[in-house]
Amino acid sequence: MIHVVKIEQTCFGCPSQWDARDREGRYYFIRYRYGHLSVRDDLETVFSKDFVYPDGSDGVMSTEDMFRLCEGFLQDERS
Repeated sequence: MIHVVKIEQTCFGCPSQWDARDREGRYYFIRYRYGHLSVRDDLETVFSKDFVYPDGSDGVMSTEDMFRLCEGFLQDERS
């Protein structure tokens, strides 16, 4: 489990993107586009999930929805 202590949404749609840091300061790049959510560290994709909203949206996602879809893999520990 990655414990996210800092996250910034750098793009809000088409794609939705975030820069995140864990407790140890490691960097993660999170991206949602074309119905595909991925989490990458410096070297590789460490989490991947396909998801399209019921209304057909496939490139716009809130931070809260992103954490919900990554439940069990990413833990929101922002204070």
